[in-house]
Amino acid sequence: MARYSLIKPPENYPISVEDLKRHSRIDLETMTEDDLIKIYIQAATEHIESLCGPLIDQTWEMYMDDWPGRDFIEIRKARATSATVKYILPGNEEITFDEDSYWLDTTDRYARITLEEGYSWPNVALRDHGGVIVEFIAGYSKDGADVPAPLRAAALLLAAHLYEHRIPVSKDSLGEIPFSVSALITNYRDLGV
Repeated sequence: MARYSLIKPPENYPISVEDLKRHSRIDLETMTEDDLIKIYIQAATEHIESLCGPLIDQTWEMYMDDWPGRDFIEIRKARATSATVKYILPGNEEITFDEDSYWLDTTDRYARITLEEGYSWPNVALRDHGGVIVEFIAGYSKDGADVPAPLRAAALLLAAHLYEHRIPVSKDSLGEIPFSVSALITNYRDLGV
């Protein structure tokens, strides 16, 4: 079973503070809660990513204890765009697997690292835990320009909801996540997460 670890988080988010202020009709000139709004944007984005996979390019590592028993490794995070395979020997020596011996198939929701014909996974002893590491970048783009509009809209709605409902329960609202957010992300849900 593979384990995943975020190595480098995204540098941006699919929406900006200004986007959220315009959406929520907050005065762009006098409002001074930008740091708080950034927290809500980050929380909304991370929630959507937990359901749909990475939105903005970010670097992940996938750890496996052994080579797969087939000619490919499936990356079960949506939208992987590049990958490097490394393996660790028992003495913790890290070796990068020859990039000419495999190719990255990104035609499906989950990318596959597939061995080129005539190649096989190295037949060497590996470190007991996490002996195979796949480092990969996943996301729609570095700046968020390619994030689909429904996911951007969902981030706006959810961040605005968090901003407007700072207390989890009030007499006006139970503070539940708006149904519209769920509806917008339905077609993008990552069933592998």
